[in-house]
Amino acid sequence: MFIVSSGNGSSLKYVGSAIVEKKENVSGEELGNLLNIKRIRKEIDPGSRFDFIIILGDDFNP
Repeated sequence: MFIVSSGNGSSLKYVGSAIVEKKENVSGEELGNLLNIKRIRKEIDPGSRFDFIIILGDDFNP
């Protein structure tokens, strides 16, 4: 089950798309493969309500 939320970033200009892993025991690799996003990084925040944050930049091509 997924719970999805959307919002705007702090900037309107993101050059590169990325997946940010917010929890310790998650991997964004499969999600990255599905969305064709190569850049995956960890920014662990135990208090976050999200497992991942997906940034769709100017380079995103669905």
